[in-house]
Amino acid sequence: MSKSRRSIRHQILLQLLKHLKTTYNYEPLPDALKALLYSAAGIDTLLSFRSDSHLDDLRGALLRLEAGTFGICIACKKSIPTSVLYVDITRRICVPCEEAFSHPRVAAKVPVASTLTT
Repeated sequence: MSKSRRSIRHQILLQLLKHLKTTYNYEPLPDALKALLYSAAGIDTLLSFRSDSHLDDLRGALLRLEAGTFGICIACKKSIPTSVLYVDITRRICVPCEEAFSHPRVAAKVPVASTLTT
């Protein structure tokens, strides 16, 4: 694993531990922490501790890192700037694509059915 991938992985794991500590008051013992962080099975154990959307996002970031797709926008396949990933390491979509997808759409005009009178 390259130095940059190790650094990103380290940041993801630190966020994961911080989330577990603040949300669930969970803090593993130092020896257990080493075993957890340096093995895939350990990380799976840590992630299965609880399930919530942020933990799922962090797990997804780890999986994308291992697959080589971390930092690539899922919509346009372009690189997401490091400065954006620094703010949200779990980000899967670039800012231009996010803006395009969240653009307010004009509601379709649907004709109202006329009522029948007898």
